[in-house]
Amino acid sequence: MKTKLKIKIPSDSHPFWVMLQQFLARGLVAIKFLILARLLGPEGIGLISIALVTLAFIEAVTELGFLQAVISGKKELSESQKNAIWTTQTLRGIIISLLLFLGAKYIENIFKVDGTKEIITILAMVPITKNMVSINLYQFQRQRKFKDVAKLQIIASISDITSSILFILLFNSAMGAIYGIFLSELIRTLLSHKMFKSKPKINFNFSSIKELSSYGKWIWANSISTLLFSQLDKVLASRYLGSGTLGFYQMSQKFSQMGLYDLSFAYGQYIFPSISKLNREENRKIADKFISTYFIVWTMTTLFCILLMNNSYFLIKLLLGSQWLGMNNLFIMMIVSAGLAAILNVPIVFLRAIGKPDVVTKSSYIQLILVIVISFLTINIYKEFGLVIASIVGFLYANTFLTYVIVKQFPMILKRIFFITFVSIICLTIFSIILLSIKLMLLRFILSMIIVSSIAIIATLRIRK
Repeated sequence: MKTKLKIKIPSDSHPFWVMLQQFLARGLVAIKFLILARLLGPEGIGLISIALVTLAFIEAVTELGFLQAVISGKKELSESQKNAIWTTQTLRGIIISLLLFLGAKYIENIFKVDGTKEIITILAMVPITKNMVSINLYQFQRQRKFKDVAKLQIIASISDITSSILFILLFNSAMGAIYGIFLSELIRTLLSHKMFKSKPKINFNFSSIKELSSYGKWIWANSISTLLFSQLDKVLASRYLGSGTLGFYQMSQKFSQMGLYDLSFAYGQYIFPSISKLNREENRKIADKFISTYFIVWTMTTLFCILLMNNSYFLIKLLLGSQWLGMNNLFIMMIVSAGLAAILNVPIVFLRAIGKPDVVTKSSYIQLILVIVISFLTINIYKEFGLVIASIVGFLYANTFLTYVIVKQFPMILKRIFFITFVSIICLTIFSIILLSIKLMLLRFILSMIIVSSIAIIATLRIRK
């Protein structure tokens, strides 16, 4: 009698889909930047970075926070509310596009890098396209239908890498990457309406979304501080150290985030709707959920930190080429910063989910002030390394304060946090010593990848719904 092998496919709400989405989407972005780095070099990457920093700044200034408000809200959206949100988002996109188009010359003067004006002018097509995405996408995330959301994001990522490479080969300049971003956002928006079956209508009844806007104001305020925190270093690197240094700086940051912040962000996308649901139902399991999340993110983050630090030189030479080896020391410091950012994502997600986005926002501005002061004190002495030092200090403060806020609300978790941290440090120190004892770089990399990947897969598949 023959037995059929049955493969159990995870349910639509399983975190597997969020992890798959993040792994493939960010993996494709990483591959794209690796290819662009070889095609364009540090100068070209620096030019693209300027364009993306500019877009990120204006998007943060106009952030409305509807996604988080919809997910954490107590009631489902009516059709009228969906249309009002879509109308507001579309108007936002139009405003951002106009600001980019009309301000391209001024932006070039700020960065003092030739070619910026042309890049920004083309980039102006992106915001209006991006902001017309279906509001049902928010609803699907609220309802934890991660499988459908993952499909959309993965298709958009494939479109991005494919079109960017083709356009770069066609134009032989950084301009091609911007055309690729525009095309991928257009495909994402059109597909979102088809996949999530939405037919938006213009609705100026903004009073119907007043409650959502009230929550969103804290997300907006936090997005401003987060943007300044994350992009200020790039602006300073470009203005004081040149676009070549900015290219090294940007690539070090992208490289360090691949297995650190991106992993935490993916898990945060899964856990945010789950904690919001627990909070709506007045469930008392939130403290246990925090501990399990903290343990997973802390362990995986430190594992990836050790993996990247022990294989930094090998990875840079293998993936980017010898011209990028000058960023090795900078990359190692960036790993520490990215690791702290990944761990910080846990208290941020929990505080927002339980209705305390104001605490996160207020803390982020204190963090920002610290980073600004330290950046200006260190950039002339330590150059780009001074910017990373400022970032690390900022993340250390934010982690300490926000975790303290969580512990104050759930005092019973304090001992468990100390225990998890202590045991993890011992185990990871042993892991690091074992890796350092292996002199052959290729063997060390393969062994560390097998261990870390195995633990990551097991942890992901064992997470309960």
